[in-house]
This record gives sequence, C-alpha cells and structure tokens, in this order.
Amino acid sequence: MDAPAAEPVDPRKAAVEAAIARAKARKAEQQAAPVDAPAADPVDPRKAAVEAAIARA
Repeated sequence: MDAPAAEPVDPRKAAVEAAIARAKARKAEQQAAPVDAPAADPVDPRKAAVEAAIARA
C-alpha cells in the first residue's frame, strides 16, 4: 500500500486501467445477458396466448 502513495500516478496508465476495467465490466455484462435472453426468445407468441387463456380460465 505504500508504493502507490510514494509514486506519482501516471494519468495515461490510470486511463488504460480504467478502460480495461470498463471493458471487463462490459464483457461480463454481455456474458450474463445472453443467459437470460435465450429463455425469452424461444417463446412462441401463439403458445404464450394459449397459456394466458388457460390462466384466465
């Protein structure tokens, strides 16, 4: 913990680290999103309408 305080922070290095962190966060978000999306995509509208009608009955 003493090393970062003793050395001046290079703005370019900080910007690169921030860009890498954003890229990792974006990649993690994209990997998490497709897990939920395929569950919603294959739903047939006709099947959904039938299920809704059954639920109302």
